[in-house]
Amino acid sequence: MTHEVSMSAPETGEVRDLGEPPVKRTTWPTVIGILGIIFGSLGVLFSLCGFFVGIFLKSMLASLSGEMSPEEMAQITAAIPDGMYVAVSSLISAILAVLLLIGSISLLKRRASCRLMLNTYVALGVVWLVTSFIWNITVIYPEMQQRQSEQIQQSQQSADVDASQNTDVGTSAASDSPASLDEYDPAPVDPFQTEINPAISEGCGSIFSLIWFVIILVFMNGGRYRTEIDSWRD
Repeated sequence: MTHEVSMSAPETGEVRDLGEPPVKRTTWPTVIGILGIIFGSLGVLFSLCGFFVGIFLKSMLASLSGEMSPEEMAQITAAIPDGMYVAVSSLISAILAVLLLIGSISLLKRRASCRLMLNTYVALGVVWLVTSFIWNITVIYPEMQQRQSEQIQQSQQSADVDASQNTDVGTSAASDSPASLDEYDPAPVDPFQTEINPAISEGCGSIFSLIWFVIILVFMNGGRYRTEIDSWRD
């Protein structure tokens, strides 16, 4: 009776389990997925902030125009991009951020669909990166410089009119006036603020984006990484 019980014991299953080493999960999907979620969330937040700031900033500056000098107004006005550019840039940035966010969540969950989402994100991101860089250098920054020059000229003309009116009242009144021709010296247009500095910032952002795109492409399409992604369920 004892012999029959020992023969029926399921020993084979225990031996098989003990003979198979535990499979070690790779950590790169977790690292890249968390970074992608962080960058995607920040991208969505910054896109929304940029859109609403672009709408309300000009009205806020109009209310503060009496408290700032003409030179300060010219510098701030020149730093505000065109409204169409802000709207288009915010919309495209939000779309790219959502793609990155969804793809990173799929990567964190180890879904095979993450490769399609992240490859699409990289392709659209490269196209927008090149387009926005050319748009900024050839259109946006020259327009900023032109607006700054026009703002300074208008301020100078307004000061000239005030000074001429004070001159009619009397020489002493004109010399004491803070808006006289002799005292008013408009600041020249600084090309570093309107063209060089924004171009440097745009270039640094582009380099960072390109590095991030390369990292995603390597992990989504590299040999063993792609094989591992193919083994995941969709």
